[in-house]
Amino acid sequence: MIDFLLSWYNLPFLALIAVLCFYQLLHGIEVQGEPGDLDTGGWDVLSAEQDPEPKVVVQSTAKIDLLRRLNPYGFPGLMVVITLVFGTSILGLGFNYYLIFIGELMPIVWVLSAGVAFTLSCGLTRFLLALANFLLPTDDRPPVRHTDLIGQVGQVVSSQVNPNFGRVRIKLPPNVFTLACEVELGQPCIQQGTQVALTTYDADRHRFIVEQI
Repeated sequence: MIDFLLSWYNLPFLALIAVLCFYQLLHGIEVQGEPGDLDTGGWDVLSAEQDPEPKVVVQSTAKIDLLRRLNPYGFPGLMVVITLVFGTSILGLGFNYYLIFIGELMPIVWVLSAGVAFTLSCGLTRFLLALANFLLPTDDRPPVRHTDLIGQVGQVVSSQVNPNFGRVRIKLPPNVFTLACEVELGQPCIQQGTQVALTTYDADRHRFIVEQI
């Protein structure tokens, strides 16, 4: 089995699986964000103040069209890519396992095997995404913006809120937001557990200004 897996015709599929595993390992490490980050509880937060200049991204038209055809349900693109690549690799290894009984695989046979594996993986990916879309409830609520949180009342969860830094937790059912905040210069610090109201949002510092209530 080891000799089979390490054969030249299986190495491309194993390399794809290794890249996926390494990527998942890196993203499995919890990284604490910067003080201005927003814990959105699963909601997408859009803010024109945070991204005032449009970004130009050049992508392959064929690639985008393929992802759209496979994913008309709006799932994250990375989820589609991982499913597609993993499916192609597993199917390719399976085809090669049965093809070696015919004889030593020639490059042209490997190209055929990889092409069939990729085609079937596209169909499998579309089916799995359709199944997930059917089983999982969708959320049609609009994204939450920073301005939508102005006036909300929350609780200080950091040791205190001072003019430089603080953390406040806002409950907006069914989500919970942990936000970076501060008090205005000259105002006294607010201690942990105190109820505060979000008065304004500082777009330059990416923090909310809070007042004790």
